[in-house]
Formats: sequence, C-alpha cells, structure tokens
Amino acid sequence: MGRTLLRRLGVGTTIGMAIATMLFSTLIWLGYSDAQTTGQPVTFAGIDIYRIADGYGIPNHTNMTWLGIVITGSWIVLVEMLRSIRGRRRLKTTG
Repeated sequence: MGRTLLRRLGVGTTIGMAIATMLFSTLIWLGYSDAQTTGQPVTFAGIDIYRIADGYGIPNHTNMTWLGIVITGSWIVLVEMLRSIRGRRRLKTTG
C-alpha cells in the first residue's frame, strides 16, 4: 500500500471515530434525563449504550465499541466509494 492510501485510511479512521464519539455523546446528553426518570437505557438503533442504575451512569463499552467500529468502517467505505466515483468521472471527461 502506498503512503497516500495509508494516509487516507488514517484520516478516515480518525474522522469516523470522531463521528461515533460525537454521536454517542449527543445521544447520551439527549437521553440522560429520560433515562434518569424512566429507568430506560439510552439506545442507538435498538442497542443499549448507556443506562442509569442506583443514581450512577453506566456506559456499555462493548456495544459502543462495536457500534463505533461499524460507524468508522462505514465512513471509510463511503469516502473511498465517493472518491472512486469522482475519479472515474474525471477520467471520462479528460479522455
């Protein structure tokens, strides 16, 4: 693999992890008061990511890790697909 590809993958991974972190932080922020009053966990796509028990917030690290991996991987695939499509269009217009 070339340096350019490795650099793109590194940047894509960093951006994907930042997106996942911001998403989970926002979901927990929005669902905290509801979870505190009803006792229902905060979920993303039906998967528990945070719950409150005995007045303490308990994150579900395993679920957040796997969801973060899926979000990061999806981001990388999406960006590379868009880059590929853009590259093909550029070749058609110049050739």
